[in-house]
Amino acid sequence: MPEVHTLAELIEQWWPAVLTFLETGVTNAATEGTNRLIKQVKRQACGFRNRTNYRNRVRFHCTRSRERARKGSLPA
Repeated sequence: MPEVHTLAELIEQWWPAVLTFLETGVTNAATEGTNRLIKQVKRQACGFRNRTNYRNRVRFHCTRSRERARKGSLPA
């Protein structure tokens, strides 16, 4: 079955990264989340003409989501 063969190759390819996560518990989830926010801001902007405004908007969105996460983690 070709699907099983493809799955085995995929697992073999990613096994060092999986093993690293299992040993350390460290992921790049925060970086991926920030990249997603930046791309989302870029799509919604429809082309900023001013790089400073673009940078400020990205910082605003990234800080805002970080503050929301911080507030959500505090006990009520």
